[in-house]
Amino acid sequence: MIAAWRVVGICGLLTALLAVSGCVSTPNQGNTTVSATETTAPRQTTPAQPAGLDDRLYELTRADNRTRYAESHGLRLQNGSVQAVVILTANSTLPQGYGITVDIRSDDRVQGWVPVDSLVDVTQDRNVSRVEPPLRPGSA
Repeated sequence: MIAAWRVVGICGLLTALLAVSGCVSTPNQGNTTVSATETTAPRQTTPAQPAGLDDRLYELTRADNRTRYAESHGLRLQNGSVQAVVILTANSTLPQGYGITVDIRSDDRVQGWVPVDSLVDVTQDRNVSRVEPPLRPGSA
């Protein structure tokens, strides 16, 4: 019985020493504990960049000032759409429903205007292998 009290006393003494040294926090000292379920990664405001989307076009989708970004990166922006080349997968047609305006079509390449807000979705369409700026903007 005396041995049990010694163990409790020694444990209490060790806890007090560690708390004073800052190695252990004791309840009600203003310390907060965060559990693994409370920590989350920051939310993305835009989807992740698809493999087939040109870096400049992807960054345009994320830009706070799209007009300024387009001007400084050699992109043509008009009425919320950017001039781009959509490269189709083999034996595919241009996907519908994205608001793409076609200027020129040649084999598997379609040059035209793609709404900036649709760039990620267009690139992820099964008929599309890549979306990139034209080699010479305004060459349509």
